[in-house]
Amino acid sequence: MFCIKCGGQIPENSAFCPICGAPAVRSQSNYRQPNPQSVHQQHVQQQAVYQQYQTQQQTLVPGLQHAAADQKKRSTPWIIAAVSVVVALIAVGAALYFALSQRCGNPEPSSQGAALSSSGEAQSDPAGIPEVPSENTHDNTEPIQETPAASTRPNLPDFTESSLPAATEPPIPVYTETEPTPVRTEPIKVGIIHLDPSESGYRQANVKDLKNTFSSENGYDATFVTAPTFDRQLNAARDFITNEVEYILVSAAETTGWDEVLADAQEAGIKVFLFDRMIDCDPSLYTAAVVSDMRQEGVTAVAWLESLNLDEYKILHIQGQPGSAAQIGRSDPLTEKCAADDKWTIVREGTGGDSWDPNEARKIAEAAIDAGESFNIVYAENDGMADGVVQALDAKGITHGVNGDVIIMGFDCNKWALEKLKSGEWNYDGQCSPFQAAVIDQMIKTLEAGKAIEGLNDLNQIISEEKGFDARTITQADIDAYGLGD
Repeated sequence: MFCIKCGGQIPENSAFCPICGAPAVRSQSNYRQPNPQSVHQQHVQQQAVYQQYQTQQQTLVPGLQHAAADQKKRSTPWIIAAVSVVVALIAVGAALYFALSQRCGNPEPSSQGAALSSSGEAQSDPAGIPEVPSENTHDNTEPIQETPAASTRPNLPDFTESSLPAATEPPIPVYTETEPTPVRTEPIKVGIIHLDPSESGYRQANVKDLKNTFSSENGYDATFVTAPTFDRQLNAARDFITNEVEYILVSAAETTGWDEVLADAQEAGIKVFLFDRMIDCDPSLYTAAVVSDMRQEGVTAVAWLESLNLDEYKILHIQGQPGSAAQIGRSDPLTEKCAADDKWTIVREGTGGDSWDPNEARKIAEAAIDAGESFNIVYAENDGMADGVVQALDAKGITHGVNGDVIIMGFDCNKWALEKLKSGEWNYDGQCSPFQAAVIDQMIKTLEAGKAIEGLNDLNQIISEEKGFDARTITQADIDAYGLGD
C-alpha cells in the first residue's frame, strides 16, 4: 500500500505514512501499481523534503525557546502581585478569626464556657467537655480560678445555654490533699487461739475484747478457736499455717513445747503474737507479746501479804492451770517465800485444773477442813477459785475477810470480786488486765504500713501495767474503773 499524498510505501497494518505522516487510505481507487523507477525518484524527493523539514525545525525551536523565556519574564511580576494579594487576605482573615475566637473563649458565667461553682466543682461547658480548675496545694482554701486560654473553637452565632443540649458527662472533681491511700483493701487474715471463756470473768472479758477488735468492720478476716488444752492449741496452730493466715495470736495453755510449730509458722511467713500468757522459747520465734507480768502479780501479792506482819502464815494454796504462765508466775513468789521464811507454811496445795474450776477449789478447802488442817490465809490464783473456797468456809461457819479468821486473796479483778473486797468479805485482789487486743491491732496495722514496732523490751514484750487492791482502801471509783464484767 502506498501513501496518496507522497506516494511512499506504507507497511501493512500501519495507520499512517512513515514518511509524511498522512493517514493511510485503503481504497481500491487509490491503489496503483507503482513503477519501480518512479518509486525510487519519489523516495529521493521525500528524503530531500524530510531533510529540509529537519533544518526548519532546528531553526524554529531556538526561536520558540527565546520567545517562551521572554513571555516568562513578562508574566513574573503579575504572579508575584497575585501571591502578595493572597497572603494579605490570609493575614486579615487570621486577625479577624483570632479576635472572634478570643471573644468566644472568655464568656461570662452565664454564657457557654466552663466556670467554677461556689463549692469549687467544675461545671461542664456547652459542648459537654468538662474543664478542670487549677488546684491550690498550699492550703485548704477554695481553688484559685485562672483565666482560660484562648479557645480554638469558631464563634458560634447567637447560641444560648437554654438552646444547647445538656452535658452528658459528669464534671471532673476537684482533688485536694487527702490521707495516703491504704496499702491494702482486702481483709487481713488472722487466726486466734484463746482459752475457754467460761473459765472466768477475766477470760470472758478477754475473748469479748478480741472479737470486738478483730472484726470485719475493722478490716480483719478472723477465725477464733477455743482451745483450753495444749494439744488442741498445737493442732489449731498447724491448721492456721496450712490455711495460710497472715497472723496467729495465741494465749498459751502451757509455756513449753511451742518451738517447732512457731518455727513452722515463721518459715511460712506468718507472724505470731502472744497475748495474755508468755511462752518459754527464743523471742525470735514470735513477733511480739502483749502480756501481763504474771510473776510481778505474784510478787505484788506476796509483798502485800508480808506487809500485814502476821505472827504466822498458814496458807491454803489453790493453783491455776498447771504449767500455764499465770500459774507459774503467781505460784513461784509464794513458794520461794515459804522456803525462805519459817513463819510461812503451805498447809495444803491443790489445783482447779485446766478450767480453773471453782468447784475443784471448794473440794480442796473442804478436804483441808475435814482433815483438821488449820489455815489463816487462802491464796487462790483467780477470783472464781477464791469464791469456791469461800463457799466451803461459809458452809463450815468459818469467818473470813477484814474482820474474819481467814484472809481471802484472789486475782483478776472481776467487778463482783472487787465489790466483795469493798464490803469486807475479801481482803485482796490482784489485777490482771484482759485488754491486749487494741495493742496487737495497732502493731499489725503498723506492720501493714511497712513500719517497725517500737517499745518492745529484750523479750519482745509489752507489759500491761497492773496493781493490787486492798479491802481497806478500795473505792467505788476503783471498781468502776478496773472491775471486769457487769
